[in-house]
Amino acid sequence: FRHELLIDSEKACIETLQANGFKNAIQSKVEDVDFSIYSGTVDLLAAAPPCQPWSLGGIDKGQVDRRNGWEETIRAVRECMPRSFLFENVGGILRPKFGNYLQSITDRLSGMGYSILIESVNAKEYGIPQNRKRVFIIGFKDADAREKYVSPSKSDKVISVREALSHLGEP
Repeated sequence: FRHELLIDSEKACIETLQANGFKNAIQSKVEDVDFSIYSGTVDLLAAAPPCQPWSLGGIDKGQVDRRNGWEETIRAVRECMPRSFLFENVGGILRPKFGNYLQSITDRLSGMGYSILIESVNAKEYGIPQNRKRVFIIGFKDADAREKYVSPSKSDKVISVREALSHLGEP
């Protein structure tokens, strides 16, 4: 993939992206971006709408939380109509209290012609030294692409942070 655009509202995040070679990183609010200029040219739209509205550690307001970014994420899909999308969020969005809203998200994306897949994963099962439960909402415009999709294989071994950093030596 070639990055066409990376967006974050935090200056430090953009500076980090740019320092790592991402030239198309801009500091902006998502609601201020016109995605229609990418219509028909995007293979993958990847996004991580703010997790706080759905997190067990947050104030638990879901879709009425002012930080709910799903409406803007859906707008981005509608405007650029990518061949596929990959959205990441916390496992809390799968709780029954948010079931109707999650269903409305998937219904609207399906209504745009996408085949939707929801995967719940824990990063520690994939070789990441962190117990981090996440949900991926994946969509494909082409039914053949959906049929070819294979979930990543789980790691045979859970890696601790100590093991991951052991090559650095003592602190």
